[in-house]
Amino acid sequence: MEHRSPYVAIGATVLVFVLAVVGFVTWKLRSGGDEKLAYYRILFDEDVQGLTRDSPVYYRGLRVGRVQAISLVRLPVDLSDAERAMSPDKGGRRMVERIAVVVGIERGVDIHDASRAVFERPLITGAAYIQIITAMGRVSADTALPKRQLDEEPFPEITQMPSTLSSATQSLQELMQKAGALIDRLNLAVSADAIASFNESLKNLSTLTAAVARNEGNIDKALAELPKAIAEMRGSMEKFTQAADTINLIALEIGPQDEATRKALAGKAPSEVRRTLGSLREAVDGINATTASLNKMVADNRGPVRQFTEQGLAELNATLRELKNLSSNLSAISTRLERDPANYLFGSKQGYQPK
Repeated sequence: MEHRSPYVAIGATVLVFVLAVVGFVTWKLRSGGDEKLAYYRILFDEDVQGLTRDSPVYYRGLRVGRVQAISLVRLPVDLSDAERAMSPDKGGRRMVERIAVVVGIERGVDIHDASRAVFERPLITGAAYIQIITAMGRVSADTALPKRQLDEEPFPEITQMPSTLSSATQSLQELMQKAGALIDRLNLAVSADAIASFNESLKNLSTLTAAVARNEGNIDKALAELPKAIAEMRGSMEKFTQAADTINLIALEIGPQDEATRKALAGKAPSEVRRTLGSLREAVDGINATTASLNKMVADNRGPVRQFTEQGLAELNATLRELKNLSSNLSAISTRLERDPANYLFGSKQGYQPK
């Protein structure tokens, strides 16, 4: 045992030296590579299962970097209008969880504000990775994000975009929900009550079809007379339109004569109503003139009329009384003459009596 101990010590010393050299080389390579990388931060809404530190980062299919760090962060976001209406006591912000991924990308690759980071997870084989996508035609030197080293936080942020698999999964979930709702509706449609209602509808349809078959002749006759009825209705509508136009014209003629009305009536012959109203206006004007003349005559003869009222009426009453007495006397005389004219003329004396 005493002769073998130097060999063990020598072997252990060599192993430690090799490990130290490997660690130094690895550290040196890493530190040298870190200086050639620009660092960015990506906030993912979706899960990033399978993504680890040193996972590759691709730009248009080329590997240009690696994942430096992954962490879970809580960030404040503004509430939507619907959320603010439902929870007015929460203020205008709420906290949400995001997955913060720091990526190192070669400095020779420019990342622009139009670039989008997509988390890709292969379906069968391969490790998860991040794909950087930039919309072509929107790239310029002014839109490039700043390039910062690992100790120059905060890092520029690359906006995340849902991956194809995530979008397909979400679409598939929505499709499955719609399919479930459709199946529920189909179950309601094939229920006993629905089948009974459908059978009742078929019976009603059969009854209606039979009624139509029995009245086929009347239906044919009605269809034959339908064009004539439509023509008569069209004529009635034309007459109604003409009557409406006439009524509108009359309303314009007898209504307030403003500038718009005068323009509407320009060049149109006056209707009977308008001529009648004109004649009536002329007659009213004549009556007004006659009334004015009578008022003037009464005013001019007010004194004689008052004198006649005060004196002439009394004398007229006396004259009428005398005429009444005279009429009574004449009536009595006429009656006596009719009854016995001789007695009235000669009195009670006897005249000559022939023998």
